[in-house]
Amino acid sequence: MFTIINASRVSAVLIAVYVVSLIFGYGRDNGWLIEADGHKRTIEFVAVRAAGEQAAAGVPAAAYDWAAHRVVHDRVIGRPPNGSYYPWPYPPPYLIVAQALSYLPYVPSALLLIAVTLAGFAFVARQIVGTNAAMVWAIAAPPSFINASVAHTGFLVGGLFGGALAALRSRPLLSGVLFGLLAVKPQLGLLIPVALVAGGHWRTIGAAAATVAAMIAVSVLFHGLDPWLAFPAQLDRVADVFREGRVNFAMLVTVYGLLRWAEVPHAVAFATQVAVSLTLAVAVFRLWRSDASSDLKAAGLVVASLLATPYLFLYDLTLLTVAILFLVRHVGADHLDRVELAAIMAGGTLVFLFASIPFPVGLLCNLAAGVLVWRRVYGIAPAAVPTPAAA
Repeated sequence: MFTIINASRVSAVLIAVYVVSLIFGYGRDNGWLIEADGHKRTIEFVAVRAAGEQAAAGVPAAAYDWAAHRVVHDRVIGRPPNGSYYPWPYPPPYLIVAQALSYLPYVPSALLLIAVTLAGFAFVARQIVGTNAAMVWAIAAPPSFINASVAHTGFLVGGLFGGALAALRSRPLLSGVLFGLLAVKPQLGLLIPVALVAGGHWRTIGAAAATVAAMIAVSVLFHGLDPWLAFPAQLDRVADVFREGRVNFAMLVTVYGLLRWAEVPHAVAFATQVAVSLTLAVAVFRLWRSDASSDLKAAGLVVASLLATPYLFLYDLTLLTVAILFLVRHVGADHLDRVELAAIMAGGTLVFLFASIPFPVGLLCNLAAGVLVWRRVYGIAPAAVPTPAAA
């Protein structure tokens, strides 16, 4: 029988496997952070590091110049150009974080990013479910391993989104600040305004808007206007990469990514994604205007946000963990039904197998999570048993 104790034991074993795998992979071919030849592994953190070094050198706008950024990118890796390149796609405020990381040696800076954001993510998991065991579950979730293996921003995004939703009713201003900080990944916040307007959370909306304005002001204070002037052209260049098919669509876990993987033309795939996103916006509005529990509203918004964006990679699925945590809080950890348990375990297995399955498997996980939320909202699943935290 599924219990908190059993889940925690399995999670502890998984975490131990993750740690051993990462340590064992360090300094090996296609390993963790550093490869066997001593060069840095070509992951997106290299782009973060390169942009940070450019900002520290007094040329922050150069992070959006692909030619200039690539020179630093390849220098960070420590080898001549080999065809692999990650541009800097983030808004200018995130350059402040990248610059701060650049003052440390490469490996310590990557470990610091992982450790700090993972600690925040685990803390938010504790706040959502109301039990210390939730921290272990969140760290053990397969997307956590994927995110840690490439030193990505998944823990940061999951912590901000989950923390904002957890604080929404009790601390609306804090919720707004966290939603505002989520602007570092704006493609994941497309449906947040829809939900907040539908729920009448005006104080949160105001705090979010003020936070974004403050982020822009601080960014200009640190780095001037040049990065903001260069940023729109960068978005066009990134869009060209997708239009021209210069990306592994099996890793793009969106409706758009699935269609492009199936060799559907860009225009048709993008139009389909827009139609899906608009449909999800209507669904989120109706859900947040309904009498459904706040936990199901939160889980529904997270899943819809994952499905609404055309730009989502596997390491972003730490957000999916947030949706599952809200579902667990609504149901009670000991009262997930067989369908929910099977879906969660199958999804975790698919995430682990992504490298051997040339298919955007993460999209299937997102769709399955959407079905789980839908079952609870419309009473198809057994009645939920609230946890003490939810009560």
